[in-house]
Amino acid sequence: MNEQILFDARDRVKAQQMAMARNISKLTTKTAQKRQAHLLCESLKQSIRARA
Repeated sequence: MNEQILFDARDRVKAQQMAMARNISKLTTKTAQKRQAHLLCESLKQSIRARA
């Protein structure tokens, strides 16, 4: 049961990361794009650390 909860959480995180990636191109200012890209990178790093 715990494995299923972990997979569901990972899927939600992946979906949020994909949404963040798609959102970057829609932002109008370079500052906002850089900020969003930074948040996405931090999220990806957390995901990688969680798996290790």
